This record gives sequence, C-alpha cells and structure tokens, in this order.
Amino acid sequence: MAVSEFTLTKFVKESIQIFRSPKTYFSSIKEDGELKEAVIKSLMYGLITYCIQIVDLRISPPTELPPTTTSIIWIFVIFLVMSLIMLYVGSFITLVISAICGGNTNFSLNARVVSSIMVVWPAGAALGTILRIFSKSYLIYPVVTLVASLYGLALLRVALIESLEAKHKARITIILVFLSIFLIFSFIRSL
Repeated sequence: MAVSEFTLTKFVKESIQIFRSPKTYFSSIKEDGELKEAVIKSLMYGLITYCIQIVDLRISPPTELPPTTTSIIWIFVIFLVMSLIMLYVGSFITLVISAICGGNTNFSLNARVVSSIMVVWPAGAALGTILRIFSKSYLIYPVVTLVASLYGLALLRVALIESLEAKHKARITIILVFLSIFLIFSFIRSL
C-alpha cells in the first residue's frame, strides 16, 4: 500500500480540483490508498460544515433565543458522527452501485470516492447560508441543499466512470435518475 500523508494544503487543492475538474480528479484516485485518508477527509468536511452552521445560527437564529454553549457542543458531536455515518453508509451504497454497474468493489476506494464527493456538504451549507442572509428567506436553504445534492449525484456519476471503472453506463444513468427522483420527492415532501 502506498502511504499518503494528509496535509491541509493537499486537502484544499483536492477540494478545489473536485469542483474545477472532477473528471481529472476522479481519474487520478489510486486504488491502493488507505481508509484513514477518507475518514480524515470526511471529518474535515463535517467540521467545516459545522463551523458554517454555527455562523448561520449566530447571524440569523431560527428562534428568538440564541444557541447555548451546550447546544453548540452537541451540534459539534452530531456533525462529526454524521460525517462518519455518511462516509460508511455512502461507501456501502457506492460499493453496491459499483458492483451492479460492473465496477470496482474495493471498499477503501469507494470510501475515498465518497469522502471526495462530501465536498458538496460544506459548499452547499456555505452557499445556502449566504443566500439566506441576503434574501431573508428560509426557503432558499432547502433549495440550495437540493441543488448541492443533485450536483453530488453528478459527481458520483463521474466517479463511477473514472475512479471505479463502471462498465455499464446505462445502469449508472438509470440508478442516478431514480436517486434524483427520490431527492426531489424528499424535497417536495419536506416543504
């Protein structure tokens, strides 16, 4: 196994590259990486999202009462635990989709792909917070979250083809269309 060291500059460069050129980024992911890198990356995205949410709560709280220190600590724990749950559940789902589409079934590779796709979590939170502050509408945040989730599915398609070398592109498209429909119905139901 190749040992890759996690650095903050590498993390930032990879995050930017995922948005600039996802095809190039996902084709450069090696199969012989470690699961540790995926865990650290998902925790970092969870921490960044947590910080954005705390800023959002401080600027425009949903109630008249400001968040307490205890609630901020609990939100911190929840975001870190949720990022790990999202990593492992997402890796399993990606592994199943990759197996259905004739792609790679290496769990570590699937976990690194999912942790890279998790970049949409803080990006969606930041964009939603900024737009909500300027528009003064609480409806804008779920819309931005839906768009970020759909972009995450587009990144998953690129990752399935480039990193996981899925062979059945028609199956990928059908699966992602069903996931997109599920996301849209979930959004409509939450309104």
